[in-house]
Amino acid sequence: MPVSIFGGVMGLTALSFAWSLADQTWHVGSFPATVIGWAAILAFLTLTVAYLTKWARHPAARSR
Repeated sequence: MPVSIFGGVMGLTALSFAWSLADQTWHVGSFPATVIGWAAILAFLTLTVAYLTKWARHPAARSR
């Protein structure tokens, strides 16, 4: 599992931030920003646990 998959989490975070700015500008509602933000947090935690599990189970992969 490459570290680059965390880039998707950063994209979700940016989308949440952009929606929040759109709400401030055009009053489109902040609920989607909140949902996307929580999805980004959940994705980050899931990927972190998966990455740490890989790291613990496969010591040879640590040096790569």
